[in-house]
Amino acid sequence: MIYALGHFLKNALLPPVGLGWLLVIAIWQFKRRPRFARALVGIALVSGFCLATPLMSEAMLRQVTLRGDPSAYSSAQAIVILGAESSYVWDAGQQSVLEANPGRFTMLRLHFGARLAKNTGLPILVSGGKSALAAPSLAEIMRQAMQDDFGVSVRWMEDRSGSTAENAALSAGILLPQKVRRIILVTSGFHMRRAAALFMQAGFIVLPAPVPPIGPRPGFEWKELLPDSQSLLTSYYAFHEFGGLVYDALARPVATP
Repeated sequence: MIYALGHFLKNALLPPVGLGWLLVIAIWQFKRRPRFARALVGIALVSGFCLATPLMSEAMLRQVTLRGDPSAYSSAQAIVILGAESSYVWDAGQQSVLEANPGRFTMLRLHFGARLAKNTGLPILVSGGKSALAAPSLAEIMRQAMQDDFGVSVRWMEDRSGSTAENAALSAGILLPQKVRRIILVTSGFHMRRAAALFMQAGFIVLPAPVPPIGPRPGFEWKELLPDSQSLLTSYYAFHEFGGLVYDALARPVATP
């Protein structure tokens, strides 16, 4: 229930939906405070346009992205792959799940992690809990995909987490008792800064392995000033991670002397 409420509030407040609330307030205030209302409309339109340009969205993305250093991967003890989402095939009555598959970002992470495993020979932990559906956990879906689609076995499964903080804490409960501390962390590039920080707080030495394709492009082209739907989505991911970083900082226990 709490997770569902948080998910709803996140999507209701973050751009682009969040900008719509400025328009709602502008309509509400238009008769009483017309200048204020017009200012809100202008802010919403200009902000929406800027967030939909590659120039702005990629500048924001750079703030939450960490680069990997493949030369350091040889010192790792394990690979940890974080799940993102899953997709389901339902029966005709929409009552039960016939088939569960990794979603887009999860599959990209698995592909990248499988390649790393084949190159390094390191064991893999997959992390992702159950959804509200009567379906396998995300970790189980990932394990099956790694075996069937990439021919790579998974040694450990963390199948109870519902957030990145829980990914880190529960993975630590599995790996640290086995003296596995230095890990290659595989997740999407836009998610890496927050995920790496949480795994380091959990006691790991983290070697980031950020997964493309969403990431800042080098150089500048004039078309980066033109808005497009993909850039607006990229801005949403960047805002999501900014919000997560703030939440994690506020939720972190305060050390006492």
